[in-house]
Amino acid sequence: EKAQKCQEQLEDLQKRVKEFQDQPGDQSSRDSMTSSANTLSGEVKAVQEELETLKSEVDSLGDGVTGVDEQVETCVGLGDQLSKQLDASQHHVEILRDVDDVCQAAEKGLGDDRDVCQEKMEKVKKAHKEFLSKHDGLENTDPHQLASQIEKAQFELQAACDKQDKENAAASAQAKARQCQAKLADLQDRVKEFQERAGDPSSRDEMSDTTQKLDDEVKAVQEELETLKSEVDSLGDGVTGVDEQVETCVGLGDQ
Repeated sequence: EKAQKCQEQLEDLQKRVKEFQDQPGDQSSRDSMTSSANTLSGEVKAVQEELETLKSEVDSLGDGVTGVDEQVETCVGLGDQLSKQLDASQHHVEILRDVDDVCQAAEKGLGDDRDVCQEKMEKVKKAHKEFLSKHDGLENTDPHQLASQIEKAQFELQAACDKQDKENAAASAQAKARQCQAKLADLQDRVKEFQERAGDPSSRDEMSDTTQKLDDEVKAVQEELETLKSEVDSLGDGVTGVDEQVETCVGLGDQ
């Protein structure tokens, strides 16, 4: 009767553990997941203790209790399996907290935390690899869909890094465009002043030299703009204003 009762308790716990592990949960549920894992683990331990006592009782009876010792051994095996699965779940919830941190940072924008997030992502992947090695042979090798949640976090982190790289490149391009614009505005003033001077026969060589010098400076800015235009084009959409600024500069340079 005691063995039967333990078996029923463990079969019920097996269902509850499976339901618990099938749920991926979300960031707001990590504390409740830890609590559930602890509760289930406590209940499994209580049955395991009952089984220890029962095993001693059965052993003391000697022969002639056919079936009971096998039933107790089956229960002990199931209890050990559930205990390992719950140990895995507790381990998983801790990994999931780091996964949540990465996803949250990626969602709000990495800012100065990019290196920290990338280190945390590496830590998560390493912890998952260690988990798979430690819990090899578990009935449920991916409780709480951890593998897919890690993959999702990796994807979101990469997308956030790409976005940050693009924003940084756009800001850099904008700064370069402003520098080109300032150089061209200065050159425009100098060209205007030069062209408004009539000069005289004695200044023709000097005027040629000045023309060449100004032309060289304009060409240098045009070359910078060509490189900058390629940079801006490679960024694609999402750099509103920079491409227009570059085009304006190109037009002014040509003029």
